[in-house]
Amino acid sequence: MEDKSVFNRLIMGLSQDERLEMLKKIHTIAPLNDLPLKNDYSDEEYDYEKSYQKFYFFEKIIIFLTVLFSTKDRNKAIENLSMDKLASQIEKNTPGLINYSNKEFLNKFLLEIEKLQDSLTIFNNTLPLILKSNESDFIAFLV
Repeated sequence: MEDKSVFNRLIMGLSQDERLEMLKKIHTIAPLNDLPLKNDYSDEEYDYEKSYQKFYFFEKIIIFLTVLFSTKDRNKAIENLSMDKLASQIEKNTPGLINYSNKEFLNKFLLEIEKLQDSLTIFNNTLPLILKSNESDFIAFLV
């Protein structure tokens, strides 16, 4: 039985050379990457001791004092300090996107989201029609 998917119907009339040329063009437009489709790290536990060892001496003193004078346990204090360091690194690398201390997104973040939204407006009318007709063919084409 011959497969009559949309993709197969599209390429049925192409010669082998034309198919190879199309694959080359697709690869230059959207190169493949080695990023996993699934996060394989979801089952791993956070290694608090490893994070603690990476802290500077002053940060270790902060952890000690936090545990001593609050109801937080050591792991929670390590986690909070790690998140604060990560947030400050993100703010440093991408200024104008997020203000972690005030827990707010800044104007530059809004502009990036608006750009993304403008880029996706082409799908507003066409995507529902495509998904209604044959969702599996569309997903196979995207992959």
